[in-house]
Amino acid sequence: EFSTGLTNDAICFGTPVNFRDSSISFTSGKNYQWDFGDGTTSTLADPPPHNYAQPGIYEVRYSITAADGCESETFTKKITIGDKPDLSFRIFDTCETFSPRIDISSNVNYGKVAQWKWELDGNQFSTDEHADLSKISAGNHSLRLTVATDLGCISNSYSAAFNIKNAPIVTINASNGCVNTPILFTPQTDPLTTVDKWHWNFGDNILSEDKNTQHIYSSPSGYPVQLSARGSNGCIGYATKNILVNGAIANAGKDTVVIQNTLFQLLGSGGSSYAWTPSTGLSNPSIFNPVGSAANDITYLLTVKTPEGCADTASINITVFKGSAIYVPTAFTPNNDG
Repeated sequence: EFSTGLTNDAICFGTPVNFRDSSISFTSGKNYQWDFGDGTTSTLADPPPHNYAQPGIYEVRYSITAADGCESETFTKKITIGDKPDLSFRIFDTCETFSPRIDISSNVNYGKVAQWKWELDGNQFSTDEHADLSKISAGNHSLRLTVATDLGCISNSYSAAFNIKNAPIVTINASNGCVNTPILFTPQTDPLTTVDKWHWNFGDNILSEDKNTQHIYSSPSGYPVQLSARGSNGCIGYATKNILVNGAIANAGKDTVVIQNTLFQLLGSGGSSYAWTPSTGLSNPSIFNPVGSAANDITYLLTVKTPEGCADTASINITVFKGSAIYVPTAFTPNNDG
């Protein structure tokens, strides 16, 4: 037998192979015959390190004749001489937050690519097969790749330049508003890019492609507004903003009868601020529950508002009981059967 000192009898092209006799015999050897599979031979037990001229798979044959004339069978072993990968790639310009598309061409006949070394702008960047370039800054960059096979064959480095284009930096200018009242939406962009297309989504399945626009909401709620802006370089910037749409629903209470010049209390609801008019006979016309008294019949108008400025009105009629009288309901049920 013989040994090579190689893992799995494989090595990269350009590295010499040390063939060593490891045969067992009851006497000493006399003749040694090596055939290295590439047309070269040797008659030494331990021949000099052998260099193969080309990558490939070579069948090495070895036999010995002992001093007593006994001949061994021919022992064979296949030796793999790996080749360096033939490497190139193309990289395409893209926009911020996107990883540029990379088309890699790597050809290797003996062995397989097992190691990757990426350098970005001269600095080691990644050892992953698919480097993540989505977080690099906008501007011009260079990318260099070197690969190695499982046999240790290292390719020549290959470099390519690419550009990460600026995406528009956009924000939404809009204020909380009221139902059934137009709300103004305007964008604000950075000065580095020119926007040629806008797309609004107001959060209620209504869309618009106007730069400055208004929108009316029919129901009070919170709405996630989305805006996308496409720059003249084809890159798109995004912005979101939650808009609160509120509504005021005034309630001044039911019409009622009070005794002349006797205190009564009003109870309003539907907003965060209140205004009762007229203020005649009221303790405080700016609270939701003022105390009042009246000498004559009076109608109070209640105006309520929300923090967004939404307003609504309601009224209550106060009838004053001034003396003996009989007040009969317009309908009644004598036997309580409804």
